[in-house]
Amino acid sequence: MADNFQLNLEAKVDVSAIRKQLKEVSKTTKISIDSEGVQKAVQNVTKFKDAVGNTTTVTQKFDKEGKYLNTTLSQTSKIAKDTTKEVKNVGNAVDDTGKQAMTLGERFTAAGRKLQSVNGIFQALKNAAVTFEQTLQPLLEFEDSLTELKKVSDLSGESLDEYTKKLGQMGQEVGKSRKEMTDAATEFVKSGFSEEDSAELARVATLYMNIADEELDAGEAANFIISQMKAFNLTAQDAMHIIDSVNEISNRTAVSSADLATNIGKASAALAVGGNTYEDVLSLMTAGVEVTRSGAKVSRALVSVQSRYNQTIDETSSTGQKLVKWYKEHNIAIKDQEGNQRKLYDTLADVSKIWNQLSKDEQLYYLNIQAGGLCPFKVNCWKP
Repeated sequence: MADNFQLNLEAKVDVSAIRKQLKEVSKTTKISIDSEGVQKAVQNVTKFKDAVGNTTTVTQKFDKEGKYLNTTLSQTSKIAKDTTKEVKNVGNAVDDTGKQAMTLGERFTAAGRKLQSVNGIFQALKNAAVTFEQTLQPLLEFEDSLTELKKVSDLSGESLDEYTKKLGQMGQEVGKSRKEMTDAATEFVKSGFSEEDSAELARVATLYMNIADEELDAGEAANFIISQMKAFNLTAQDAMHIIDSVNEISNRTAVSSADLATNIGKASAALAVGGNTYEDVLSLMTAGVEVTRSGAKVSRALVSVQSRYNQTIDETSSTGQKLVKWYKEHNIAIKDQEGNQRKLYDTLADVSKIWNQLSKDEQLYYLNIQAGGLCPFKVNCWKP
């Protein structure tokens, strides 16, 4: 049947001639057909079908004057048509299934939207709870601070409320909360200061929190100021001088103001008894911390040095008598013009003036008896 098809095709349609004509036309002729010409063009359509249903269609177009335009050759298979029909049927079935699937999907979507809505409600409630907790927490913390203030203060009711409002307003000047101001004021009230002085001291303490090299809470800042005021009999008007001095040292030396503030209180009371001032102790602490890098070590060392130095007035103390002899041989006075013991700061200042003139053994011996250290040369350690 295929031969029959080829024979009929060759008899009726010369494909090679068509191709040749198209080629020649494309080389030599430019065809322009407007919409009117297309409508009036004449078409000759010839169809050929073989035994299995394959159809070949030859379409020739001529213009209205009969001039040849072009030829189109196409083949259509019956089998392909039948297959296409089956595919369409399958496609329709798939489409129907898809519609059902979409319907089911839409149901899930609707359910998902409802679930999402419920989840959104729960999330909103959760956010509201967190926000409420965050809002409530500072109030609860302030209530705790207020309770502590009530325990140590005579204030109550409206007077207490007005006092904490005043603290809050003062706190705004130094960027601190009413709670922090109340905590600081409470520490000062505990130490016997009036509510009025405590409010001003709280402002100074929280101001120090802002300039300290390390983070301090209100209680720590307040306790630092209190320890210096108590040790050296300073008044509330001296509070700014206390923090200014520490801040100045921190700015000029490689010493942390927080390290000084945290540890100076450990030595202040002992050195104050010996007549040393706040400035004296701060200077001794600074000199020691620059070398040791530890305020805790220096504060303990200064307490030990002051304690052994105090023994110079005890005639029964072997350590005290050794120190008296050493100072006397090196022309360093340990008593003032009134016969009272000089303060440690002044005596150590005199020792520093001759220190480089001493031999290594003399230096080690002095450190052994004055600071309580062991002589590293036990047998050869110099003794006066």
